[in-house]
Amino acid sequence: MTQTLTTNKVAAAAIGLAMVFTSFGFASTASAQSVDDLAAQIASLLATITSLQAQLAGMTGGGAMTGSYNFTLNHEMGDEGGEVMDMQKFMNAQGFAVSATGAGSPGNETSYFGSRTKQAVVAWQNANAAAVLTPVGLTSGTGYWGPSSRAHANSMGGGTTGGTTTVPTGTGVTVSAAAQPANGISVEGAARVPYTKFVLTNNSGVAQTISSVTVERGGLLNNLAIAGVVLLDQNGMQLGNARVLNSVNQATVGTPMTLNAGASMTFTVAANMNASLDLYAGEVGFLSVVAINTSATVAGSLPITGASHTNNATLAIGSVTAQRGVEDPAAAASKEIGTTGYTFTSVKLTNSGSAEDVRLHSIRFDQAGSASGTDIVNVMAYVDGVAYAPVIDGDVYTFAFGSGIIIKEGLSKEVVVKGDISGGTNRTISFDVYKYTDISVSGETYGYGLTATDGGAGFDSTTPVYDASDVTITAGTFNSVSKSSAAPAANIAIQTSDQILGAFTVDIKGESITVQTITMVATIAGGPVGTDLDNVTLVNQNGVVLAGPVDASGDATGDLSFASVTFPTGVTTLYVKGYLDSTFGAADTIIMSTTPSNWSDATGDTTGDTVTLPSSTATANTMTVQAATLSATTLTQPAARSIVPGTVDMVWATASLDAANSGEDVRVTSIVIEDTITTAGEGTEIDNVEIWANLSGGATNDSVRGDVYETQVADAEQLAGSGTGDHLLTIGLETHIVVAKNTAVGIAIVADLSSSASASDEHRFSIDTDSGDVTAVGAVSGTSVTVVPTGAGQIMTVAAAGDVTLTVDSSSPDAMRILDATTQQTVAVFRLAANNVEDVNIDSMKVTSDGTDNAVGSYHFWVGGVEIGTGVAGGQDTAEAFFSNGAIVVPADGYILVTVKVIMNPIDGTQVSNGATVVTTIAASGDVDGTGVDSGTAIDPNDVSVDAATHTMYEAIATVVLDNTGISTTLVSSVNHLLAKLVITNTGDQDITLNNADGNVIIAQLNIVGDGVSAIDTFTVKDQDGNVLDSDEVVDTDAGAQQITFDLDGAYTAGLTIAGGTSETVYFYLDTSDLPDDGDTAQLWFDDATTDFTYGIDSTGDFQEGDEVFQGDIFGPAHVNPS
Repeated sequence: MTQTLTTNKVAAAAIGLAMVFTSFGFASTASAQSVDDLAAQIASLLATITSLQAQLAGMTGGGAMTGSYNFTLNHEMGDEGGEVMDMQKFMNAQGFAVSATGAGSPGNETSYFGSRTKQAVVAWQNANAAAVLTPVGLTSGTGYWGPSSRAHANSMGGGTTGGTTTVPTGTGVTVSAAAQPANGISVEGAARVPYTKFVLTNNSGVAQTISSVTVERGGLLNNLAIAGVVLLDQNGMQLGNARVLNSVNQATVGTPMTLNAGASMTFTVAANMNASLDLYAGEVGFLSVVAINTSATVAGSLPITGASHTNNATLAIGSVTAQRGVEDPAAAASKEIGTTGYTFTSVKLTNSGSAEDVRLHSIRFDQAGSASGTDIVNVMAYVDGVAYAPVIDGDVYTFAFGSGIIIKEGLSKEVVVKGDISGGTNRTISFDVYKYTDISVSGETYGYGLTATDGGAGFDSTTPVYDASDVTITAGTFNSVSKSSAAPAANIAIQTSDQILGAFTVDIKGESITVQTITMVATIAGGPVGTDLDNVTLVNQNGVVLAGPVDASGDATGDLSFASVTFPTGVTTLYVKGYLDSTFGAADTIIMSTTPSNWSDATGDTTGDTVTLPSSTATANTMTVQAATLSATTLTQPAARSIVPGTVDMVWATASLDAANSGEDVRVTSIVIEDTITTAGEGTEIDNVEIWANLSGGATNDSVRGDVYETQVADAEQLAGSGTGDHLLTIGLETHIVVAKNTAVGIAIVADLSSSASASDEHRFSIDTDSGDVTAVGAVSGTSVTVVPTGAGQIMTVAAAGDVTLTVDSSSPDAMRILDATTQQTVAVFRLAANNVEDVNIDSMKVTSDGTDNAVGSYHFWVGGVEIGTGVAGGQDTAEAFFSNGAIVVPADGYILVTVKVIMNPIDGTQVSNGATVVTTIAASGDVDGTGVDSGTAIDPNDVSVDAATHTMYEAIATVVLDNTGISTTLVSSVNHLLAKLVITNTGDQDITLNNADGNVIIAQLNIVGDGVSAIDTFTVKDQDGNVLDSDEVVDTDAGAQQITFDLDGAYTAGLTIAGGTSETVYFYLDTSDLPDDGDTAQLWFDDATTDFTYGIDSTGDFQEGDEVFQGDIFGPAHVNPS
């Protein structure tokens, strides 16, 4: 088959189609048609197309094409011709059938891209998402047959088997027709209605510039029906502005674009329809490409004509209004270079119609200011917080929103444009919307492009339709120079370098600024003169020296001049630091000030422009000359207590070294401590005296002893002397303590008590209170500081040993029921408390059961959620557990809780029966053995017969709750009114039984209010299967509070059985026939009396556990006869 023959057959089919559409177009001009009429004609035309395509298929042999394809054209729903038939064949072959039967089915493929073709493409795209969707940032198929889909389809086959499109070759640019949009209707107000598609291919070997495209209107269509003609690229983005048709029916559209060598691009000529087509309804027209405007040679046949559309003035499509967004500045502003994230403009789009949801595809802004593209960077559009980058063409910024943003009926979306200003002093920025059609929106139901309209607040009918607020770019500015609180009023020292004399805050906007000369004045009160202030520097908040050192000049004031200081954008804290010579004395003051307008030659580092300096004077806080000072105070902690011989690493006293109001930091090098013996004792009883300090200043107990004094600053020293009185010890600090001015450091005196110390001896440690007993100097100046310590420590008394008491803790469980042969169950919690002498290590613990013999299998001891020991019960249920050293330590002046859990022996009916009891007790003195941690002395609690609660043991335990679901509390006259539902649960592994033969009962209480007339009515009790458990219990409906004993002697003689691990529901019905009056009430409840719930286990026994089962009383709902 030759290419010529194929062309002839296609041409013949095209002539037939043209005749059909021409007939349709002329008929439409006679009169305006309804939407239904048009839809019917379109359906008829589509049927004709299908018939002609079938004929063409028959001419070429028919059947589905097999083999591979080389797809080169983009397609979307509504296209005809091109490679649509090959697409359908490809989809059918891949298992994504376009249709099961008829048009589009295998062997019946067509050249029309309809909704079923789109569905097949979407399914195929989703199945191949990794190769088709992910590379272009999509997560679900769109049905658009674009480059990504074509590339993957081609990779699945390769080569071609007929039906391919031959790309013309030559020396310039070739123009050819693409698959054309289907003929349809053009609706009033619709935007970007596609008319003609064409392809430009660059065969020249070098890049070519396409300046524009000339389009001509044809057909019986008035030019005024079209508001503007636009050119769209293959991504649907508008190129250039919309153009109106001139007097010769032509418009030149597009903007200069580059077509690279060997590249092909598909373009669409589209129209923005007039807002009203009432005068032009029924007219049919087309738009032809008649010229490609380029300096290159153009090959190909022109004109290229696509679809012919019929005007329609009745179809209601969606509508969108535009107005200024709430984030828009709404006023002109001046912004410095360096401003980031500034909101230039904001547009709010509202779906104002009721016809359909709409989809926002893109929006174009014209940057109408004088700023260049390099002056504005990082420009992004934000919608719902998501950032979108623009395509920039000169001053036009086009933001595309991926697959589009849906705006539901009645809702809005705001497009916010933000960016950074990087240059362009005195230039302006204005992101305008030039025309409404620069906002690309389409309807979701009908698919037409929509033209936004004026929604007020910033938009109007003249171009630009949205004239955004102008931003004027300014050079860097000195926003302010002011006093900084970073240097509050404070004391400073003499003869000490880098004393803070004051601080200022310098706020720079836009760009960094360099000042050639900065002047400052030091106002001095007291004896010194300005020349006594030396080595003054300017230092920023990071400790970097910006200028100096310089010496002050002058007498009454110190005049300072600093050269060449550069301030970065933002806020700089500028510290003034210097050296005060020995002429300064206590109480002299210095106040730093500066007047920026007296500074010289301030220029922007980026622009080189001169910067205006603030004129107001900034004055720093007053600094007062003060010598180094320190106070030392012995504190009242730790509190007085008793200690035992052999105690090590004990904190005997604490003290504070405080440099409040000091002119400088203070260094402490030695401390004299005293041990005051008040009644009896020897200094030699105290060993290894050390000083520890809280140098971190924190509150964390991070020392080896568990306190805040984490650093040892003095090695161990030994006390000497005997008898009462003060025993002194001078301790030199191996690690000097530096106390920063206006802060304090805590210290601790730590020592051991000899094992030879005698009971009742007393020791009180403190810093000796004589002047000079703390040696300190100025940390920088080295000037001696006189310290007179104050305060006294607490008396510590030597005791022989500590003591421990034993009680049952309040958290120990009350009497309860426990199960046999199960996991561990808590039966007791004991409290061990030590006096304030020493920690006590618990070595062993013996427990005894005062309940039923052989009931307990084993005891388990827990502390702090950890099991620390186990004891196996003997024949008398006595068990002893021995603990590893340190497992249970009772802290001095504290306590611990020991939880005792048991595993019960199984109930066998011989040695152990249901109803057996467990009473855990510490029976005798010595059943708990302890040892003093410091003294090493045996310490045993003297408490005896410390009994926990009595617990009862069963194979099955009943629990109950009331279930009020399905119960009406409206009291009506009925022989069976449901008063309550009682759910009985068995948590054991044997049956719980309730029957008359074993004497089992459920006793309930009834509160009833009747009409004053005595009447006897009957209760009925049923199980959840409807079996009658009891039916002969009666009540007097006017007797008020009554008690009813349900002895379970009903018709269902088997009674009630609740298997282990299950629940059963018992229903209580009352004959309410005698409670017919308004306000009559009835309420059933259960008292927690022991005898009110008696049950058996495996039909044996009558175990009375009403106090446990109904604990706290259980009330059913109140039933009231409504008034």
